[in-house]
Amino acid sequence: MAHPIVDEKHVEAPEVLNMTKHLSDDSLPSNAVGDEALEFLKQHGVEGNFAHDAARMAALRRKIDVRVIPFLALAYLMNYLDKITLNYANVMGLSKQLHLVGNDFTNASSAFWIAVLIFEFPSIYLLQRLPVGKYLAFTLFGWAVATACTASATTFSGLVTARVFSGIFEAAVPPCLMLISGQWYTRQEQIIRFVWWYLGTACGMIIGGFTSWCFQHVSARAPIEGWRIMYIVLGLLTLVLATLIWFLVPDSPMSARFLNDQEKVSLLEHVKINQTGVENRRNFSWAEVREAFTDFQLWCQWLIMLLEGGGGGVITTYSATLIKGFGYTPKESALLNMGGGAVAITTCLLTSYGVRFFGNRWAFLIFITCPGIIGAALMAYLPKSDKTGLLAGIYLVTAIFAAVPIQFSWITANVAGHTKKRVATTILNAAFAIGNIIGPQTFRAKDAPAYTPAKASMMSFQCVIIALSISMYIYYRIVNKKRDQKSSAAGEDIADSQAFAGLTDKQNPRFRYVY
Repeated sequence: MAHPIVDEKHVEAPEVLNMTKHLSDDSLPSNAVGDEALEFLKQHGVEGNFAHDAARMAALRRKIDVRVIPFLALAYLMNYLDKITLNYANVMGLSKQLHLVGNDFTNASSAFWIAVLIFEFPSIYLLQRLPVGKYLAFTLFGWAVATACTASATTFSGLVTARVFSGIFEAAVPPCLMLISGQWYTRQEQIIRFVWWYLGTACGMIIGGFTSWCFQHVSARAPIEGWRIMYIVLGLLTLVLATLIWFLVPDSPMSARFLNDQEKVSLLEHVKINQTGVENRRNFSWAEVREAFTDFQLWCQWLIMLLEGGGGGVITTYSATLIKGFGYTPKESALLNMGGGAVAITTCLLTSYGVRFFGNRWAFLIFITCPGIIGAALMAYLPKSDKTGLLAGIYLVTAIFAAVPIQFSWITANVAGHTKKRVATTILNAAFAIGNIIGPQTFRAKDAPAYTPAKASMMSFQCVIIALSISMYIYYRIVNKKRDQKSSAAGEDIADSQAFAGLTDKQNPRFRYVY
């Protein structure tokens, strides 16, 4: 069988090609747990598959891009809108009308992320046992209800209750999106698709700013405040999206009704180069849980994501408030905050296509962190009179949003094993939650309105990310070199039994890490 193509006219990075050595059934470990994709291939055979046909595979990718990615992008858009709406509601009068004092607003924001963090752990098991597409739709439905109910809050405790329930349901959203998109594409193709749906964050900044500006025009004499109407509308829109995802987003390529059997077989033959599997809901492996929590790469990735979440959490929770503090009106703050969305879109596209064509995730992660350091320094040390420079600092810090899809695709590409993948994606989201708890908590009421210590800490976060990125690069190179010394042959076909054996990246000696 011919080696499946990787993507259009482009060849996978050398570190990926190194992992394509054949491994017979007899050489598989006794604890290998077959993937449901392997069963599908055994039932339907591989006759007539066109994984080697570049033109037909390109057409198949376009079909998948149209039928799957838009729903993931909309899910992440609504996910981010829910979080940033609290930011806009604050400049629309939420704190005043709910009688929030001191650090109440920051604590309400942190309550959401604490709920996300706590519920990540049961999500590991649920993601392994439940169909991922249906689970995503269910969580969207629950968080839609919680978002709409935020409009009924009249006290700090009511706001916190709504935010906690929203966090419980949103905990599984990023892991679901990572797992779904990882099923359909090779490791080289994934980064672009991850960015396509992650752009929902940047678009959320733009749409959220415009939405806030619109609802700020609600008359002060209206029976319900503008920020409450905003929450109700967003909740209802999310309910509609949840229904669409339930019926239209497949749980795996094997269950996709918009593909025929030949297309499914061809797709599975195409993505088997990943050697990370597709789906297996029957076996939950505690051994893989232990491996995940003792894996050096996951701890480094976890810490990087925590620090990224610390900076991103500040932008999500406080950007509009900070801009208002520069001397702009609430309406101006909402509109100016949209500029951060444009910066995020630009940097996400630049870095993702850079990784797509040149690899070197670690280098692009450092590249995108540098503007964040500069922006945090501007925010921390420029005089308050320099409104333009301070606003530029906000925009530069927003560039760090582009680091998150690099992390998402990196962890999906480098972690194999059905249970271990679930653990990796959920602890990555847990790290992001912790960062979003820590980041806003550095904005203490006593430091207002400059918040200089918080801005300085944000600058420190980005510096540590650079050091960790270099450490990851060194680690992956060392591991790959050791594996090459034991198994240097490359370029042969991958057996289906190896590609979908359910082995973890540590168990599979033919697996090579990308960096």
